[in-house]
Amino acid sequence: MPFSDTPFSALGSGFALIKGLATIVLAVFVWRGRTRFVTGTAVVLTGFEIGNTGGDRPVIEIWGRLAGLMSWVLTALGLEPEFNLRVTSSSLSIRSASLGGTSHTFIPLNAVKTSVCGYQRSILAFGFAVWFGLGAVLDLLSGILSAGSQLGSTAMSMAFAELVLGGIAALIYYLSKRIGISVESMHTHGITFKPGLIGGYKTIDLPQALQVIETLNQLVLSARQTPYQGAPNTPAVGITCAKCSSPNPPGLRFCESCGTALA
Repeated sequence: MPFSDTPFSALGSGFALIKGLATIVLAVFVWRGRTRFVTGTAVVLTGFEIGNTGGDRPVIEIWGRLAGLMSWVLTALGLEPEFNLRVTSSSLSIRSASLGGTSHTFIPLNAVKTSVCGYQRSILAFGFAVWFGLGAVLDLLSGILSAGSQLGSTAMSMAFAELVLGGIAALIYYLSKRIGISVESMHTHGITFKPGLIGGYKTIDLPQALQVIETLNQLVLSARQTPYQGAPNTPAVGITCAKCSSPNPPGLRFCESCGTALA
């Protein structure tokens, strides 16, 4: 190896060490940040309404198709996998239908314990964007410092490739944003909104999702303060003892006065 190439080799080794350390740090960062902040059925939005009058009419209604390429194909064939979330003044219902069957979940609003709203992006895509961006900067510096040599030409080519890959990863990170809404009763039920890049559908933004949660919370509080409108209350019928004719409250097996077994 010529003597003049030795500094470039040492420089390349130093940059390789920096990239290796950055890889370890980013791997730890991505692993620790893999927590899912929003959970639920991924849906491509096709309709959204909020603020109706209530009663039997839905105050909140969200409908769409299940996310995924296969769902889009089925939609194009007229076999749309449907999803519908409906909230009235007293209940929340979720209906999901596909070729595999139909699921219908009904939750009284006074049974809702927690409501959650948030968004999440792909931390993996973010890690790749940072890693490729750092690699592009280091290879660009290596190419500039070793200009005119074969090492410099190779480093510049790698910098360009890493810059392109970093841009793709950054775009994926930007497009991976998912807004989610979920409620917890005995189980957790949720929905996440995914942009429909193929179908051209839109999605709701975070202020709209927060408006849904705020309206839902108001309905839940109102439902807890309103007595359940079930069957009208009727006075409980007691049992009269056949022996002593004393009245006894319902549920007793023996007369409170004489101890005779009640029929």
